Amino acid sequence: MSSNKILSEINAISQKIDIDKIKYYGILEEYPIPDIIDFEWKNILNKPPENSSAQTYKELLEIYNLSLSRSKQDIEFVYTIDRDPNKYLYDYLEKQKIEFPREEFDILYNIIKPILLNIKSIYNRPRPYQLGIFYGLNIEILESETHHTPSYPSGHVVYTSLAANMIKKYYPKITQKIDNIVNMTGLARMIQGVHYKSDVIAGNKLATILYTKLAGGK
Repeated sequence: MSSNKILSEINAISQKIDIDKIKYYGILEEYPIPDIIDFEWKNILNKPPENSSAQTYKELLEIYNLSLSRSKQDIEFVYTIDRDPNKYLYDYLEKQKIEFPREEFDILYNIIKPILLNIKSIYNRPRPYQLGIFYGLNIEILESETHHTPSYPSGHVVYTSLAANMIKKYYPKITQKIDNIVNMTGLARMIQGVHYKSDVIAGNKLATILYTKLAGGK
């Protein structure tokens, strides 16, 4: 069946069910923002694509296909990232004999985390497996305790991207390798079935912008 035919059928369904009104869930908690945040943060990110958009359908289809082709190695990879988004980053830095600035990272992440959670609440985007059923895509996720918030942006990617930005500032020669590790985090979350590609992109963008504002990154 062609993509155009599928989308036309989805449009027919949306006349009965307003897909764009589907959210992760109801009213969400608002977290207090640290006083150090003296800039407008609510509009840092663009809105995620509409649930009914061609882009969302394309992203859902990508996630669905990834979920169908998981290998044993893919599953191990997913759960490694799920438990610790920075695991591969730490391993790489250890091999390069680079000490990770953990104290600085923890301070920055604790400042950024409530912004991340509040932005998730603002957009309240449904997870791919929640929306996929309306497209006839039954996305079987790899269950964990880390996907019980709205989908946009990816918190795991924010976490790894923040760490990556810190490292790249001091070691610009390994930028490409570090960026690849961030991409691995995003891919793992897509293989798991819990994030759209646009969540991944937004997570990287959010971490980079906030790091630049708070720590004078590039």
